[in-house]
Amino acid sequence: MRVLAVLVIGVAVLGTGCATKQYVQEQITPTNARLGQVTERVDEHGRRITETGQRVDSAQQAIDGQGQRITALDGRVGEVDATARDARRTADDALAGAKDVEARLGARLANRNKFNTLETRSITFDFAKADLNDGAQTALIEIAKAVQSDPNAVIELAGHTDAVGNERANVRLSRDRVEAVARLLVSKYGIEPRRIFTVGLGKIQPVSDNSTRDGRAKNRRVEIKVLAPQA
Repeated sequence: MRVLAVLVIGVAVLGTGCATKQYVQEQITPTNARLGQVTERVDEHGRRITETGQRVDSAQQAIDGQGQRITALDGRVGEVDATARDARRTADDALAGAKDVEARLGARLANRNKFNTLETRSITFDFAKADLNDGAQTALIEIAKAVQSDPNAVIELAGHTDAVGNERANVRLSRDRVEAVARLLVSKYGIEPRRIFTVGLGKIQPVSDNSTRDGRAKNRRVEIKVLAPQA
């Protein structure tokens, strides 16, 4: 009887163990499924976060590129401003030069009616040059003779250029030309500097058409006049 009782109890325990294991498995399986779903959702969120981070990085790169372009544009704007300032200074210098020329010309015209013209010559120059050629030096011989024949005579030198180049450069070139003539009259023919009056007029008084090569050659000149006071 005792052996039978032990067997019955053993069977009962084994049966209970199997039931408990099955119950646990039934409870764990859905939980594992839910955990798998949660894991998948976490992984999906992770992928989305990664993609968002990549888009943010791309956006940041685009912003950085725009910033570099804006910086470059700012630099170009600064260069344009500097160029504009230089242009304004050049224009101001040209205006000052033009006013100086106008004042010299006005003074010359105001006194013209007090003199008689004894001799006139016009000598020409190569493009952008102030050097005297052989023909110019020959013409100056006659000018020197006319001045030397009258102790009261004076020389008027007016320099001119063609229309190529800006006003400021042309005024400077026209002055270089009259100064070259004046230096030769003083050094070679002994004319006193106080008897020589010069003005550089640049390109404002052409005698020929600047649209042609021959016309421009005629405009590159120094006009020379020997003037004597009226009696």
